[in-house]
Amino acid sequence: MFVDHHNGELNAFKWTEPNMVYDAIGSILIGLTLMTFAFFLARENKDLLIWEAMSKRDYKVIFNAVSKNPQVDKIITIRTMHLAPEDVLIALEVWLIDELNYGCNWIHNWWHRE
Repeated sequence: MFVDHHNGELNAFKWTEPNMVYDAIGSILIGLTLMTFAFFLARENKDLLIWEAMSKRDYKVIFNAVSKNPQVDKIITIRTMHLAPEDVLIALEVWLIDELNYGCNWIHNWWHRE
């Protein structure tokens, strides 16, 4: 706080009156700094913001792992979506072999009991 020497009053903003140009320049610099930081963050996180799919390399790893399963006859589609940097949602559409044993024979037997 500053004291006005002409009339003895306390004036907290007296020092800003002659330096309004510096105040405006400081505000502009702070705004530009914030805009630069926001642009940098948006560019770095753009892939997550638009729900980017997995890379081709990771896609091939998933494809090969599912293809090795003897119960899978054919892979129709694989869809992936990043939910977070380390979290990925994977949706698979596959055809299973005809001879697949679902492990539900006891339900079939119970349903068709006499």
